[in-house]
Amino acid sequence: MSTQLITLSYISSLIANVITLLGGISVFTWLKDEAKLPWIRRHRTLLLILSGCLFLAFLHLEAWVNTQIGTSHERLGLHWTYLNVEIVVLFNLLLLIRSKWQLLVGGSIVGLWLWSKWPGHDSLNGVALAGLLVLLVISQLCGDWAWRKRWHNTLLFTGFAGFALAVANQFYPTQDGLSWARQIGALIILEIAAFEYNRILHHHAVLTHIFAHEAKYDPLTGVRNFGAFSRDLERLFQQFQTDATQKYAIYTLDIDHFKRINDTYGHLAGNQVLQTVSQHLNQYISDLPYPARLYRTGGEEFTVILNAITASANEAELISRGMQTVVATLDFHFEQAQVNATISIGEDRVLAADISYLDLYKRADHFLYTSKENGRNAITLRGKTLPRESA
Repeated sequence: MSTQLITLSYISSLIANVITLLGGISVFTWLKDEAKLPWIRRHRTLLLILSGCLFLAFLHLEAWVNTQIGTSHERLGLHWTYLNVEIVVLFNLLLLIRSKWQLLVGGSIVGLWLWSKWPGHDSLNGVALAGLLVLLVISQLCGDWAWRKRWHNTLLFTGFAGFALAVANQFYPTQDGLSWARQIGALIILEIAAFEYNRILHHHAVLTHIFAHEAKYDPLTGVRNFGAFSRDLERLFQQFQTDATQKYAIYTLDIDHFKRINDTYGHLAGNQVLQTVSQHLNQYISDLPYPARLYRTGGEEFTVILNAITASANEAELISRGMQTVVATLDFHFEQAQVNATISIGEDRVLAADISYLDLYKRADHFLYTSKENGRNAITLRGKTLPRESA
């Protein structure tokens, strides 16, 4: 076989291997981080391990097919290209899947590979398997460390791949120096491609998570924003239209005289009030016997959605007064002055007559302004403003 043909075969095989490897990583990353189907979420680790095994089986099949084509001289080195990818895939599976089952599966694959290639050498197989198993364990335990910096990954991979190639060389002792150079060069290129592509995908996943978080959460208070509120409210209304027992209620809240705090003590003081009030309200509703979420739906306006409610007006009153108490007991100190906050509340629950998911919000918001018109620090439930509790 001519040098030019060997070189062309080497380059084309390497390109094909890189494409195959990166495609496998893309599918694996989707399955690991982006697939949202419930059955995938429930069995994600199992599916990841199975997909890794199938990918390794595919690579091994390709390697075996290559060894069956042409004369011994012509196929010299061809099977090594797929062995390279197998080494890279197994190494990265151990880094990405932190599971004892992945370790067990990886060890089983290595054991089967050794005994299929080296029958009758039980003692040597045992030594080689023990060494590879130690490297498998180290690779998995050092996964976080290996992803931090390139040289960490290089050091760990060098040990793993070096021992794997040393064992594999016992099966193919005719490998010459030039073939070894092609082998190691391709292995380095494949691992660099896998490492860098994984980092790119990880960076993309982090940015996607940040953008998704920013699209749902208010950056100042950390609670969900109006966009998330609107989507959640629409989803609940659709559920209610399908099943009328899925009732929910809305509590709209407004910090009384918030503009006065801003104008007197500055916006930083106002921000502190917003953050503290939202933090304590969030804690309060998390202890309620109903699923609840807090949203910042305006400047100083918050909204609580309560799910799976009863029709009890007494319960709604207790919850509303509880929220008022939580806020009223907060003490703020600005410019050596003590400042206390109060909230006005409007509440209503979903009705069968509602046509739009916003109908309930409009009523609750209207009742909030009814409370403000009645002197603030008031509660209006389902159109009725409650008498204030005596101090």
